[in-house]
Amino acid sequence: MRRYLTMLVLVGVSVGVCAAQVSRGTAEVEINGKKIVIEYGRPELQGRDMLGKATVGMVWRMGADDATSLMSEGDLNFGNTRVKQGRYSLFAKKSGADQWELIFNSESKIRGTGRKSEKDLLSIPLESSRGQSSTEKFTIVLKSTGQDSGAFSMVWGTMELSAGFTVQ
Repeated sequence: MRRYLTMLVLVGVSVGVCAAQVSRGTAEVEINGKKIVIEYGRPELQGRDMLGKATVGMVWRMGADDATSLMSEGDLNFGNTRVKQGRYSLFAKKSGADQWELIFNSESKIRGTGRKSEKDLLSIPLESSRGQSSTEKFTIVLKSTGQDSGAFSMVWGTMELSAGFTVQ
C-alpha cells in the first residue's frame, strides 16, 4: 500500500511539473460585434533565443503542443487579403532575414507539428520589430484599434510580429 501511494504521489508531481512547463493561453477580442479568439501554447525561453535561431523557410506552430488555433465570427481583412469567418490553425513562416508571414491553415485541430502544407489557404506579411526588454513567455495579443479594426501581435524574447486588420 505504501508503495502504491508513493507511486501516485510521484505521478502527480510529474504531471504537475509537465503542466507547469507549457501553459495554454487565450487571446480574445470583440470588434464590430464579432468575437475573435486565438488559443495557443505558451512556452518559455529559458535562456534561449528561439525566433533568432529560425532559418529562412522555417514554419513554426506559434507555441507548443497543439497548433495555435483561430476562431472568428466575422471576415478578417489584412490589407487586401480576406480571411473568411471560421476556424483555422495559424503558423508563422520566416520568409527573409527579418521577414515573417502568418499562415492560415484550413485544419483547425492539429496536434503537434502535423501541419499539411497543402491545407494552407493563404498567408499575410507580418511586421517585425525588436523591443528593449525580453518577454520570457510566448504571448499573443488581440486588441481593438477602432470600431471595425484591430491588431494582432505575438511577442517572444525581444521579437514582436504584428499585423493590423479590419472585421466585417
